[in-house]
Amino acid sequence: MEKNENKFFTIILIPHSPEDKTFVLKIPKKAAKMFAAGLITVLLFVLSLFIYSSYYVRRAASYEDIKQKLVLQDKQIKKFDDQTKLLDSRLEKLIYRENQIRKMLGLSTDTKELTLNNKVESVKDVPLEEKIKTINSKINEKEKSIKFLLSYAKAFRERFSHIPSIWPIYGQITSNFGYRIFPWRGFHSGIDI
Repeated sequence: MEKNENKFFTIILIPHSPEDKTFVLKIPKKAAKMFAAGLITVLLFVLSLFIYSSYYVRRAASYEDIKQKLVLQDKQIKKFDDQTKLLDSRLEKLIYRENQIRKMLGLSTDTKELTLNNKVESVKDVPLEEKIKTINSKINEKEKSIKFLLSYAKAFRERFSHIPSIWPIYGQITSNFGYRIFPWRGFHSGIDI
């Protein structure tokens, strides 16, 4: 009989009142072991599902974060590209205006093409920020050059505004410009009318 008792787990529930019956539950050891193994298997399965789902959620959040960063970077690249196009057009206008002023003043025009670092480079070779800085510095150079040319033109105009363009009076020239023989010898710096 001893062997029979070792094959079962016995659970006894004793009530508080003496009138009620005691409850005895005998569970075979094999069934208890199978139930425990099944419970452990289910718990391990639930735990692995929880770990996998938390990993998946973190990975999905990381993916969304990277996706948002890429969208933001694309916007910044487009903004930089628009800025470089705007600066390029401003630079071309400044070069055109500078050359016009130089032609009007009879100075030599700047005929060399302005590119970044004076060589043809693709957009991928030069970072956009560096390209913008280079174009900005070239624009500043051209603005200084135009200011110089305008001050030169102003001085040029001022100088020629004091030179008469018409005869002061009508009449016959009595003494020309240059060296004279008579009545006084020497250089004559004007014209006598």
